[in-house]
Amino acid sequence: EQLATKADLAEFATKADLEQFATKADLAEFATKADLEQFATKADLAEFAAKADLEQFATKADLERLGTELRGEMATLRTDLSRDLRVVMFTIVGFALAVVGMFATILVSGVPAAG
Repeated sequence: EQLATKADLAEFATKADLEQFATKADLAEFATKADLEQFATKADLAEFAAKADLEQFATKADLERLGTELRGEMATLRTDLSRDLRVVMFTIVGFALAVVGMFATILVSGVPAAG
């Protein structure tokens, strides 16, 4: 259901603002003006692959293991944060109740006279 049908693509093509796409002439002009020194050739990539220390690259298994480890750490942090927020909330509520109790005591007994 998520894939476009040929009809969808044809409808898009007719509605698309074709000015935003590069033409063959645009690409040919770019190719003639481009500094080809900035691009790696197949030979460059093959040379790099031959010299590369493959131990420095992460494997798919390494990334999956790291993802699992990070998800565990995030769950631990989430639990710690929830606990800390509960402590702060109860501390604030306790303080508010103490202040209310103090004012209630003053209202019931009155302010003591000086001296």
